[in-house]
Amino acid sequence: MARKPSFSKGDFLINNKGCEAVIIDYLDSSKILVEFLDEHRFRRYFEARDIREGVFKNPFLPTVSKVGYLGDGIHKTKTNGKPCRIHKVWSGMFTRCYYDLGGERYKSYRDCEVHKDWHNFQNFADWYKMEKFYDKGYDLDKDILVKGNRLYSAETCCLVPPSLNNSVGLRHNPKGRYAAGVRLDKRSGKFNSSISKFGKEYYLGAWDNESEASDSYIYAKKEYMRELAMIYKDKVSDKVFNALFNWEV
Repeated sequence: MARKPSFSKGDFLINNKGCEAVIIDYLDSSKILVEFLDEHRFRRYFEARDIREGVFKNPFLPTVSKVGYLGDGIHKTKTNGKPCRIHKVWSGMFTRCYYDLGGERYKSYRDCEVHKDWHNFQNFADWYKMEKFYDKGYDLDKDILVKGNRLYSAETCCLVPPSLNNSVGLRHNPKGRYAAGVRLDKRSGKFNSSISKFGKEYYLGAWDNESEASDSYIYAKKEYMRELAMIYKDKVSDKVFNALFNWEV
């Protein structure tokens, strides 16, 4: 007499991560079609042993900062047994946006978010590998292409050399009392302007009003960004070069 299968079509399941699923089809004990009961409705064949032990994994379960998930595709978290750089970059993006350390480290990212398409690692990795110089260990940047950007997405992000990322030195300061690069000297009553270039602070001058001080900063900033564009011309994509060369404060 044939052994009765331990599972059958229509059985309700829960894996060891709490993911609910249902058996869609039963071919034999080594090929059971399971559908996960979330918005993605992902289907995959599993063995009865894995189902019994609860280790049938849902690749759409958010495991990175409770937001990002691996997805179904060719991109893996490791290469030759070593952590994949693309996955490190991707998970780091979620850490900055969604992981509250209770300190100041990620304060400037508190109102940032990741586009829904990039919650899926497969989509992010597809984009990453289409970017010029993707294999050079570049940083993921969200500020150069779109000023004041708070969204990580395929349209707003780019890859840049770490040295350029540090040199640009963009900061989001919506609560600043004065314009970027400007501060009031209370003793003299003058508005001082300065700019950060290549990791150093450069004094631009003292002015009678904030508008003049701001104009001096804007002019210096545009010149600095053009200088960076020319220095990195052959090391960045055309979209990054154009954004730097045509910079608007």
